[in-house]
Amino acid sequence: MTVIACWPRVSRCRWCTHPVLRDNDDAWIHASLAYVCRDSSGGLAATTAEPEVVVVRSATAEPEVPSARSEREPGGRR
Repeated sequence: MTVIACWPRVSRCRWCTHPVLRDNDDAWIHASLAYVCRDSSGGLAATTAEPEVVVVRSATAEPEVPSARSEREPGGRR
């Protein structure tokens, strides 16, 4: 019997941007094996792992035109 492995797709968490994937029960979990998100200081947040919403643009959509402004603004740092 041939077994085909179906690896989970990794994406960013919509709340904390850490990598998330599916666990064996098909629930989203962070790559650090935590279901709950952490804030920037490492404390527990009130959200759980959930993938980012990806916006797919139609192939017929008009391409974006680059701005006429230069890359470097006057007085700005690069």
